[in-house]
Order: sequence, then C-alpha cells, then structure tokens
Amino acid sequence: MDVLEKTHRSPRTKDCAEIFPKMFLDIHNSCVTSKLRDFIYVLENLPIEHCRTRPRIIFLKRKVRTLYEIISRACYRDLVFLTNDCEALDTGISQPRYTEDTLQLLEETI
Repeated sequence: MDVLEKTHRSPRTKDCAEIFPKMFLDIHNSCVTSKLRDFIYVLENLPIEHCRTRPRIIFLKRKVRTLYEIISRACYRDLVFLTNDCEALDTGISQPRYTEDTLQLLEETI
C-alpha cells in the first residue's frame, strides 16, 4: 500500500506510524481478515490524540477499512485460501504449501 509507505516516511505521521503493527498482505491467507481487523482497531484507537486527526491517518484508515470490506463481503465466497499461516502476515515469510495438483506435477518431474 502506497498510503502506508507515505505514512511511515512523512515527518508529520512518522511517530504515529511507529505504533502500527507490521503486516504483509496475502489475500490467499485465511488470517488476512483478522489481521486487517486488528490493524483497523489500532488505527481507530491510536493513543496519541493528534495522530487520530491527521488527514493521512484518516485516509489510511478509510483505505484499510475498504479493503477489509471488499475481502470480507464482496469476495467472501470467491476467495480461495491456500494457507492459514498467520505468522507469515507478520514476518512476510510464507512456507509453500503444495496442493494435490502441484504435488502430482512435482512427482512426475522427479
């Protein structure tokens, strides 16, 4: 998200962004909705008063909430979750999980 990067770089919102949890987005991870919900909670309950009123923080909150609503409502039945590795959304390191089709292709090539 470009908005999040700008929030981290801007001198006006840099101190606010230090409170944000680290998160890597993967829409095929079943934990993404809960992580987005947690991120929205942090944005709505920032402990520093002036952070809550910053336009860039308000814009970021709106963007994250929109993404959460798209994933949880509009794409609810269409998304295919390939993993449930919640730690991967914190670290950015995901362990590959092979489906039956991929395993069959791997066995044929060996």
